[in-house]
Amino acid sequence: MTKPEAEQGNIIWLYGAKGDDTNDGLSQDKPVKSIDKALELAGEGGTIMLLGNVTIRDGNDLLIENVTLKRACDDSDYLLHFIDCENITFDNVVIDGNNKGGGFPFIRGSRCTSMTFNDSTLKNNIGGAIHVQHTPLTITNGEIFNCNADPKTYNSFVIQLSASSFRMTGGSIHNNRMDSISNGSVIDSSTYSDHQDPIQLILDKVDIYENFGQSAGAIMVTGNADLVITDSKIRNNVSGETAVPCAFIIQRPVSPTVSFQEINPTLLVEGFSYRTEH
Repeated sequence: MTKPEAEQGNIIWLYGAKGDDTNDGLSQDKPVKSIDKALELAGEGGTIMLLGNVTIRDGNDLLIENVTLKRACDDSDYLLHFIDCENITFDNVVIDGNNKGGGFPFIRGSRCTSMTFNDSTLKNNIGGAIHVQHTPLTITNGEIFNCNADPKTYNSFVIQLSASSFRMTGGSIHNNRMDSISNGSVIDSSTYSDHQDPIQLILDKVDIYENFGQSAGAIMVTGNADLVITDSKIRNNVSGETAVPCAFIIQRPVSPTVSFQEINPTLLVEGFSYRTEH
């Protein structure tokens, strides 16, 4: 394995299953076990090489800032999985899949108070970027690019929202390919049958371009949601099912509200394509 280079800070190896926080973390043979220890040792501008999944349960507020997280092996799993945690924040973080991943997103949040990405970059993964379940997700600025599905997997999304609200302000999502066996898009929002209130999906000043999704080139909504898009550009996204430029699919809605302002998207509803202009 080629030794990575850090612009500043330390290069620290992290292995949730077999690491030990008494190790110095300076080689893959002596990885640390916890993300907290890895952040302490890496320092500002450091790089954390993840040798496998790290699961954090029942955690308090966690701030991950000014570091690079890099996938170090072909392990098919999330890099970080937060379960029943409080507020998880990524500030000025680079998450690099190193063109590995086996079809899994970088980050998963399950039943957390919130998950936030500020000025962060997520790139080069074999799989999506973020999957949240019952966890409000906020992204401000930054970019997500070159996340590509494993074509042998099902249901691949750059951002997967399971009964989770989403707000993105600024930033871009571009040049991702969700070419899975079935169901693929850049942003997927789904709710459960017992979910009564509409999920809030808000995109403001966002640029989504040159993506490929097996189902929808940009956004797929299944279930009860309010989708509001303002002052954004959604362009040159292609659907595998239609083989034509297609931005949206709204499937089996309960009571969806879709509001477009200052954009002219192509909208695909129940198999019919038309252009909405304002």
